[in-house]
Amino acid sequence: MCTDGAYWYIVSNAEDDQRLHKLSLDFRTTYASLSAPSGSGHIGAPTYDPQRRQIYVPVEGNEPELIWKVTTGLSTAGIVPIAGRTPGSHAPQRWKFPWMAFNPRDGLVYSSVFGDPERTDIDKEVDRIWGYDRDTGILKKEIPLPSKVYAIQGGTFGNGGRNLYLASDYEEAANDRKHVYAYDFSSATDGVPVKSWGKVAVPDADDEVECVVFAHLSWHGARDTHISIGLLDDSVWSGATDNVYFRHLAVPSPISI
Repeated sequence: MCTDGAYWYIVSNAEDDQRLHKLSLDFRTTYASLSAPSGSGHIGAPTYDPQRRQIYVPVEGNEPELIWKVTTGLSTAGIVPIAGRTPGSHAPQRWKFPWMAFNPRDGLVYSSVFGDPERTDIDKEVDRIWGYDRDTGILKKEIPLPSKVYAIQGGTFGNGGRNLYLASDYEEAANDRKHVYAYDFSSATDGVPVKSWGKVAVPDADDEVECVVFAHLSWHGARDTHISIGLLDDSVWSGATDNVYFRHLAVPSPISI
């Protein structure tokens, strides 16, 4: 999911009915929904572009994979295939496009492969992030990470694009916990590794980490928060309607989340 500060925009991959939904910030009202483009196999974690007031949704299912552009009123503004450094070339992600994050500092949309440690091909791990032109889909930056991460379900930029946060559904062997990782993108340069700010463990190790959103939210009687993590409660039976919840984390400084 993502937010424009007034509404939440949440994707659903329900079988035969993939949609983008527009909800109130208290999640009590659904204002509209829009079906995914024809032929979509999976729609990933979306991102919001405040410069153009558009939502970008990564679409898997075809090759090349697609950037689905949607207005805040939930109408399709465009569909752009992602590519390599030249038009029509293969994007380095190929068939994996699980999330996108818009960076206001350079105007690019970033993504990665999912990073499945059980595989042996390109999707085995996440060791780099790719930045694409939002209009042409052409690759503009390849940013190596300082260490490998796995099972990335979502990403978001914070602090005006200075930091990148990645949400992982992978349980690290060291502590059997899933994490949100933070990176310094203040001077991200094509081909140059970025610095890691560190990571924070998600409190609920048994549940599935789905997305991460940077949004300044205030809570009555509690600290302000900036990072919201969407989780699926795997202990709730599949027919229930309340198996999704959120954890909210503060960001007191760029190096501490």
